[in-house]
Amino acid sequence: MTFLDTTVFLSTFITLIVILDPPGAVPIFLALTGSL
Repeated sequence: MTFLDTTVFLSTFITLIVILDPPGAVPIFLALTGSL
């Protein structure tokens, strides 16, 4: 996979999680963005 494909996949995956499970997405979001 190229970097672009990975980015698109992660963006779509995170978006679906946020839409379907907002409270459950908070720790995932913090874990993914905490290292940036």
